[in-house]
Amino acid sequence: MHTTLREIVLIDDDKDINELHKRFLSTTELFEVVHVFDKPSQAIEFTLSRLRVNKDIPALYLIDVLMPELDGFELIDELNELFDKYAIPIRPRFVIVSGSQHSRDLEKFQRSENALHFVTKPLEWDHMQSIIGKMTI
Repeated sequence: MHTTLREIVLIDDDKDINELHKRFLSTTELFEVVHVFDKPSQAIEFTLSRLRVNKDIPALYLIDVLMPELDGFELIDELNELFDKYAIPIRPRFVIVSGSQHSRDLEKFQRSENALHFVTKPLEWDHMQSIIGKMTI
């Protein structure tokens, strides 16, 4: 099983932001498929369904910080537990997407071993260039 850059996962509890970001990501032509979820549990189930059938995992997950079920960092921990369980050696990269730059969230990001980048909403072309650049390092 591998990761694929052809697909991206977007998780945000705000459906309007999801639609805005999905449209934006479609215009970048960086990804063939944008998977959008408004609940962390949906993203976990999607990932688990891929792992169960040994299907490639999207290489990039864009995750909102504040969500009702789990915050973005808790979601990353849950996903990493799945990857541990299925012994996935090459894992997706996680980007925290936030509506603010609250010091609490920035501190969590800085302590996180698994989050690649922290960007503020809405997503912009410069954000994506920076994210993709960090993925290739």
